[in-house]
Amino acid sequence: MVPRIIFCVVILMGISNTEAIFTYMMLEEIQAEITQLRNLIQTVNNNVVNGVDKNVHTTYDYIKGNFGQLSRSLANIQTKTQNFDNRLAAVEKLLKQMEQRDVTNRNLINTFSAHDSDISSTVLPNEDFNSMKKEIMNKISTVTNSIGKIENEIVKIKEDNKQIKDFHKKSSQNLESLKTDANNNQKLFIKCDKKLENCNSKINNKENEEWKINITKACNGQESDVKKILANAKLLQNKLDQLSQKYDQSIGQNYTLQKEDHSKSELINYIKKTHEDTIKKLNGLSEMTVNLGAKFVSNSDKITNKIQGLNRLDQEIQKIAGSVTDTKRKVELGVNQTLAEVSKHSKAVTACNGQESEVKKSWQTLKFYIIK
Repeated sequence: MVPRIIFCVVILMGISNTEAIFTYMMLEEIQAEITQLRNLIQTVNNNVVNGVDKNVHTTYDYIKGNFGQLSRSLANIQTKTQNFDNRLAAVEKLLKQMEQRDVTNRNLINTFSAHDSDISSTVLPNEDFNSMKKEIMNKISTVTNSIGKIENEIVKIKEDNKQIKDFHKKSSQNLESLKTDANNNQKLFIKCDKKLENCNSKINNKENEEWKINITKACNGQESDVKKILANAKLLQNKLDQLSQKYDQSIGQNYTLQKEDHSKSELINYIKKTHEDTIKKLNGLSEMTVNLGAKFVSNSDKITNKIQGLNRLDQEIQKIAGSVTDTKRKVELGVNQTLAEVSKHSKAVTACNGQESEVKKSWQTLKFYIIK
């Protein structure tokens, strides 16, 4: 009985030692992974803090270029699928035509076999037989050529399918790389959000001030032009009044008919010139007002477009911030789960160590009793 008890105790000690070693190895691996995660997080934070101002535009251009390549690749895939569908439709048409020809040939054979009694059983001469043979051989050659073309098209379609599959794999790999880059650069966008908000506030203030200054300049210029035109109009009215007075005086005085005709013609020409000048000035004023209105509209459109673009950037930044918060939550949950698992394993190790100590004590007591 004593050797059996000793054997059982030895087996139990071996099992407890193996479990303790296994759990200890698991703990070391988990601790090594946690240290690696911490080191990676520290390096990412350091790189983000040191290179925010330098890497914002580069990361944005990189992501934009990769998305452009993906959109181009998707467009190429769509074009290739369309070509594939067109080729399949052509092949289906050819197969339908072949089936129709087979049906017609069968119908002809059936009709000839049904009317063998009506057809004379005269033997064809050699010339007719040779001509028929040539026609049949030509038809067979055309059929074989068409079949070869169909086979070549099928081979091309298979090659296109392989290329599409390879291209799809590459695009999926690019998407995965973009996802990893986006996940790595999310912290950069959080800091960029604050800087862009400050820039937006500054830009909006500057644009409002410039818009007001341009409007005031345009209004002042228009007022000065209107004042000049009114002054010219007043001068013309004064001149016309003077001319009318002179004309009345000349009529009051008995000038000769020739002088009156000459003065009338001069007065009419002068009035025409002044009228043309006033029309030209009024046209220039209308053109000035139209140009000012167009400039005002274009400036307002530009300002609205800039404001809309800034609003879009704000929306995109808010979306990125939401995704960043989600990733933070996920990372925190993963870290907490790993820590909980580590604590569980540590408790199991402590329990195993307690069991091992108890087994050692029992083994020592057994040795003591055996020695006695």
